[in-house]
Amino acid sequence: NEFTNFATIYPDAQEQHDPRLPEPLLEELRLVIYVDSDWANDKSNRRSITGYIIYLGSTAIKWYSKKQTSVETSTYSAEFIALKTAVQEAKAIRYTLRSFGMRVETP
Repeated sequence: NEFTNFATIYPDAQEQHDPRLPEPLLEELRLVIYVDSDWANDKSNRRSITGYIIYLGSTAIKWYSKKQTSVETSTYSAEFIALKTAVQEAKAIRYTLRSFGMRVETP
């Protein structure tokens, strides 16, 4: 599990929780995110496409597909931009779920 590996590599890293959020009352719902990019998809301007889909439990709650704003010179950089976009959304969703009193531990 990638989350466990991260914890073993960075044992001192901890997520800070807002103390004003309510205590979770229910079991954790699994949050899963799939992310990908299509490098230089548009042949006229060579811009890549970022796409992700977010599942809460077995239900898709958000999907996104959009051209990246910059022209990336490699597949790696296009994938990195896509991952950054998905992580920002994941952080926002985790905060929202916690503000509803839901337990969210991963990802």
